[in-house]
Amino acid sequence: MNRRQFTRNLPALGYALVSLLQTPFRALAAWWQGGDGKKPQTLTLRNAKTGAETRIPVIYRFGTGFIGVFQFAQALGFHTYFNSEKHKVVIYLPGSRVLVTENNPFVGIEGQLYQLPYNTFGKDNDIFVPYRSFLELINHHTNFRITLSTNEESVQVSERNFNVTHISIEGRKNGTVIRIRTTLTFQPGELVANERNGWFHVDLYRGKGNPEILEKTPPAGIVRRVKIFQKASLLSIMFLLREKPLRHEIRQDPVTHEVVLILWTSESTSIETENGSTPQKKLADERKQWLIDTIVVDAGHGGKDPGAIGYRGLLEKDVNLAIALRLGKLIEKRLPDVKVVYTRTKDYFVPLEKRAEIANKNNGKIFISIHTNALKRNRRSSGFEVYFLGPHVSNKNLHVVERENAVLKYEEPSVRKKYEKLRTIIASILQTAFMRQSEQLANDVHQKMAITLKSIGMKGRGVKQAGFVVLFGVSMPSILIETGFITTPQDARILRTRQYQQKIAEGIFAGIVEYKKNYESSI
Repeated sequence: MNRRQFTRNLPALGYALVSLLQTPFRALAAWWQGGDGKKPQTLTLRNAKTGAETRIPVIYRFGTGFIGVFQFAQALGFHTYFNSEKHKVVIYLPGSRVLVTENNPFVGIEGQLYQLPYNTFGKDNDIFVPYRSFLELINHHTNFRITLSTNEESVQVSERNFNVTHISIEGRKNGTVIRIRTTLTFQPGELVANERNGWFHVDLYRGKGNPEILEKTPPAGIVRRVKIFQKASLLSIMFLLREKPLRHEIRQDPVTHEVVLILWTSESTSIETENGSTPQKKLADERKQWLIDTIVVDAGHGGKDPGAIGYRGLLEKDVNLAIALRLGKLIEKRLPDVKVVYTRTKDYFVPLEKRAEIANKNNGKIFISIHTNALKRNRRSSGFEVYFLGPHVSNKNLHVVERENAVLKYEEPSVRKKYEKLRTIIASILQTAFMRQSEQLANDVHQKMAITLKSIGMKGRGVKQAGFVVLFGVSMPSILIETGFITTPQDARILRTRQYQQKIAEGIFAGIVEYKKNYESSI
């Protein structure tokens, strides 16, 4: 080829060279994003018990599919708790707790760490994990059976018939503490501990466990080995010991159901750490600031602000106050260690800013705002709804937001102007540390209310997000409850009756207890 021909063909040669160089980069990009596009873009989660199916998106990195742990848990109805400071999420499986941390390859299951092939990463207010290896960990180390389809487009999740799920052993200076996680409450005589044939036995009548999981418990303290013997109606957990204990103590926690066995190796009256301090005192000091020890109960409206006017003149402010006071009394009576703070206890007007100030100054850990719903054009609407702070996700919710936020007309002009500005920055508010906790609190309260109020014909209308200004300045997990439609004859009769007001308060209280139990068990 002479110079003239080479010069004439130079553009074509350049194009061919560029195309050749682009090929490996295109392949690398395809590998990073998930290959040739044939890999599943969604994963269908199927609950074997209920038959319910939910699709969640799959994101590809390093040629590997990742799913969001919040989406995974929500699709299967599992509770979660999010620690925004440490970027950790706890998934509460029945009988197991799974801990996932952002930008970290290690997953914790009941205190044991297991490594994923890649780091997790945060995206869209979720933490994403490589789903094949994550599901495999759950399959092998929890009470769940995970079956991934051959085309990897669907997963069937079923619960194994085990009620004893994990054992943990901790050696201390003067003894060994063994914790047995179970979902059963054992009756007197069903929980037996004694030494036989060189092994220390814990016999759990009605107990059922997976030997493959339980026998892998790492030994510690005076325990050398764990062995499991399962009969039809008895689970015997056997511990081979390095030395004979001086005495032992066994009990079951009435809240968590955890069975705790203490094997004493000295005459000390309390199990001590290496530095001599009791773990009870150390844990109490560390956990005290995080415990839910103050609950703020807010009765919506009041005084010059009547709220909605319902069927036969029933006033929302009166119903809200009656339910709020009953809820407060339940908390004070059944949770004596919890302080109740009311934003109002009588019929007077409390500005929105003051409500948030009361909650924050008293270091509240939960904020519950009580309201009633109203629809003048439709007197057939019925049921309760639970809201947490968020965008107006549908036009159906707009009337609720506009009506509840109408309280602004009773505020001073400067205050109204301030809250109008807050509407424009609600997107940033959604990223606060308490959004996930508020969502979980809303789910727990709605679920328990639905169970409690079923007998009186009051149905749940779901958990929703909306921009209620009463929640804007509250620095804690917070929800707003629309307890029923005050404009509907059927709901109004329920909301007016003291007996049913008590029932509603009991449903809310049960949800608070559920949230408190799950939250504090993760601390």
